[in-house]
Amino acid sequence: MHCFRSNLLFTSKLQDPTLALVHISLLGGPLDELQLEGQLAGPKCRFSKTVEVPYALSRAPKSVGSWPAWRIFVPEPCLWEPSSPFLYQGRFVLRRQTEVLAEVQTRIGFKSIAMSGEGIRLNGEVLRLRAKRIECLTEKSAQNLRELGYNTVIASSGQDIARIYDTADEFGFLVLALVDASNAEEMHQIKSHASCLGWIVKCEDFANLPAVVTNDREVLLGVQLSSEADVAVPHSAQFVFRVGARPTFERVVVAEGRKSREVVLLGEADS
Repeated sequence: MHCFRSNLLFTSKLQDPTLALVHISLLGGPLDELQLEGQLAGPKCRFSKTVEVPYALSRAPKSVGSWPAWRIFVPEPCLWEPSSPFLYQGRFVLRRQTEVLAEVQTRIGFKSIAMSGEGIRLNGEVLRLRAKRIECLTEKSAQNLRELGYNTVIASSGQDIARIYDTADEFGFLVLALVDASNAEEMHQIKSHASCLGWIVKCEDFANLPAVVTNDREVLLGVQLSSEADVAVPHSAQFVFRVGARPTFERVVVAEGRKSREVVLLGEADS
């Protein structure tokens, strides 16, 4: 996952279940003149008692023509998931000699998302979505939804979206955002959140999506169709969000060289 803070780009990756990596790049600037100070600490979880451990920052190996970069290794990471949304937090200071150029705070959750023949896999385990459409997400409403058994929220982009993702990170909700081509830049920024599951796009808007969105496999991409619609599913769609009296999520598979939907229910949604 990618996260922009000032001119720093944070990329978190689960190398395997026993090792996570946070890579920090400076977008421009001479390597020898700049220093990055700070550390990552965690895990921390609202619903579990944890012992936070500091993880040191080190300079990444130099490569010709590359941006200045640093990295943090997290062995045996606690993974983020709805039942136990473990997060790691850090504060970083970018300096040129004694001058402070930027101070950055970041929060990271490690997880893996994939679509399999059985459905959505979160950290290797099949996950059935139970979703709720929302306009905002406060701590009180998040706690209520959690107690009712929801693990996913569907949000429209632009409406308090940053707060929705921040709260979802902490309370363990996956977020599917209703977006279109005009949200491409916003999508690139918010997908760094641990809670980001992916995007839902109307069928007529798919043709206008940039390749950076349709080719991205770090998050899931779905198409919204009505319950009566019988149209071709866009090639890059991984699932169908079927809108009706009881909205459902369905798996998209390749059959005889074209996209078609199977009767594999990924989950349901409430209005």
